[in-house]
Amino acid sequence: MAFESLLLPKGGPYPDWPESEQKIYRYLEGSMPAGWTAWHSLKVRTRSAEFAEADFVIADPARGVLVLEVKGGLISKDGGVWRQSGQPMKASPLDQAHRFVRLLLAKFKEAGLTSPPIGVATAFPDTDFELQPSQGDLEGIVVGARDLPYLGDALPRVLERALRPITWGKPSPDWTSFLHGLWCECWPAGLDLSQVVKGFEAKRIRLDAEQFTALEGILENDLVLVRGGAGTGKTLLARELAIREAQAGRAFLLLTFTDALGLELARRVGLPGSAVSPIGRLALEKLRRKGFDEPERCEPEFWDRVTRLAAESDEIWDGCGFDTVIVDEGQDFGADEWRIVEPLPPQIGRASCRERVFSSV
Repeated sequence: MAFESLLLPKGGPYPDWPESEQKIYRYLEGSMPAGWTAWHSLKVRTRSAEFAEADFVIADPARGVLVLEVKGGLISKDGGVWRQSGQPMKASPLDQAHRFVRLLLAKFKEAGLTSPPIGVATAFPDTDFELQPSQGDLEGIVVGARDLPYLGDALPRVLERALRPITWGKPSPDWTSFLHGLWCECWPAGLDLSQVVKGFEAKRIRLDAEQFTALEGILENDLVLVRGGAGTGKTLLARELAIREAQAGRAFLLLTFTDALGLELARRVGLPGSAVSPIGRLALEKLRRKGFDEPERCEPEFWDRVTRLAAESDEIWDGCGFDTVIVDEGQDFGADEWRIVEPLPPQIGRASCRERVFSSV
């Protein structure tokens, strides 16, 4: 099955781009070979502070990378001097592309990755010509205005001619992802989960008045629901409850929805008699003990099936051995996740499972 091509940024060229680059983008849309990816304006900066930018970086996962330098206006060469709309150019059309390749190879090396073959080519989208320039480094790798309507056919030929044979070993399998990371499609502008939890650790649990009131309510009641918006300290409260339960000699189970939060809290709340788990993984562990042998997959359909089967099991909490169950990220629980948790209230017997359940939403 062929994979779709991808042209970035999605949604079309930006108005502040040079018209020549907008033209190349528009012709690339819908014409790139299947499975290829093209990034506009990919920038690199090495540890030695050298900087370079490529107009387009085009990747064929099966063969390598083409760095395409775009020169707008009427391009000509007269008396050995390259001219752009009549004005002398500061450098040969491919000089900037060659510099970019050198720095890109350095970035691969810095990351401990083996790069794919990388070639360079140039596009003169406003210049009509019949014969390719005979200059030695340009022969056969220049795309002109007449080639643009057939760019999808021209690109593989140009790439094949531009690539030099690889002599440094097999490329790293994730090299396209590395390029995409350099281009940087999005930036969430926030702390990752590890740093958030480390921040909690540094503060060593400084609860405000409302949090103290909620904690007292949790300790005095069997079933407590805490509601609050993002960033109001629900996970902090859940973690503090877990610590206090452990200090009181009670075994607790801390359930999350996502693997990321579950793994981080498991590392941070590694106390005797405790268990921290994403609810999906807990459900899978329980089902495995009952003979469920379907191989684990990352698809949502697999985990939906796991939680559904666990929710339908009457024996999932047999002998669970926890005094307290704490549910964090409750806002993300679906019907089946809540059906897994629902058997925990007192009707199953305090001696067999718990004294209290706490949920934050």
